[in-house]
Amino acid sequence: MTIEQQNKWNELETFFKNNSKYYKQIDNDDIVFSICPPGGASGFIHNLFLNNLKGAKISADDVLLKRSLNHDLEGENIFFEEKLIWFNSYYHDDNQTTMSFDSFKLLKELYIPTSEEMETLDENLFNCLSDLRKKVNNTSYFVSHVLPVIPFFYYKNIDKIKILLIDITEQQLIDYTKLLSVTKAQEERLIDYDMLSTFYEIQLIQEEFRDEAIKLVLNTFEEIKTITNNNETINGLLAELLIQAVDVSNNRDERNYYLKEYFKTKLTEYINTITLNEDSIDFPDEDVFTGKWYSGMMDHLSTDQLIRVDYRKLIMEQDHDLVVKMFFLFKGTETINHYKDMIKEYHALNFELVNLIKNDLSSASMAMPS
Repeated sequence: MTIEQQNKWNELETFFKNNSKYYKQIDNDDIVFSICPPGGASGFIHNLFLNNLKGAKISADDVLLKRSLNHDLEGENIFFEEKLIWFNSYYHDDNQTTMSFDSFKLLKELYIPTSEEMETLDENLFNCLSDLRKKVNNTSYFVSHVLPVIPFFYYKNIDKIKILLIDITEQQLIDYTKLLSVTKAQEERLIDYDMLSTFYEIQLIQEEFRDEAIKLVLNTFEEIKTITNNNETINGLLAELLIQAVDVSNNRDERNYYLKEYFKTKLTEYINTITLNEDSIDFPDEDVFTGKWYSGMMDHLSTDQLIRVDYRKLIMEQDHDLVVKMFFLFKGTETINHYKDMIKEYHALNFELVNLIKNDLSSASMAMPS
């Protein structure tokens, strides 16, 4: 952590100490925060080590492969996902408190709220962080794409918290895992009015224009599915690219006109990113003061508390030392070789899925009207 990041941390802690009713008020037991980029395999890792995952139950050429390899691998508890705490504003579950969009924005951007904002944020954050009904082996497991900087100002027993950070330092690999994330997502999670209304891109649109923008996305997606013969394998990804193509300005005419053009451009660009080249990545300088997974805002923690693992080494190469680290973090019960074999199988299926997706995307791109 740089001196500037330490100053940012101190500024935030001072603010919460003086403005939060719940500063250091949650008397927590053991907690593990699993942080990774989208598609970074944290769901799979939890399933593997905590759910006695044994092997693939579908073939690599099955159309259902895209439904989420994280959970389409055989484990003891088919409802295992419900035992994890999904630390974002998109997940809704009767067994965990729903995080508000504004709370998630604070976790991600680490800005200093106004007094009025803080009152509402404080209540929601406390309710989310203190709701620890979900446990596995007496431990609460949070899964997220943002670092738990803000939670450290609410929990009393910081020594009982560990952070697993699945790290990626290559641009193409980030694109690769993002593709896996949106491809495995079920279409109805992306293209549904209520779900769309929670997306960050949609929230940025002025409220009076938001309803119209959502309906525009829904109608355009139906047109795209007609062109691609409703290809279930790529629907999730096409939906994600379409959402990214929404013009967040409040110019209705421009949004209507450019949506399809922006979508076609993003589709072409995305196809060109699907590689596994080991090119380095340069993140925006200002992101070092945010809660984004790559910011480094928690790098001051010891290696016993912040357990950083490289995605390529863990998932693609099955590095022995990293698998051993996972074994001890999650209190594994199988042999190290078993876990290495399962990770190898998971990566092989992912790799085959990506090749399938790239071919289908190319066909979809050629089918789009010019």
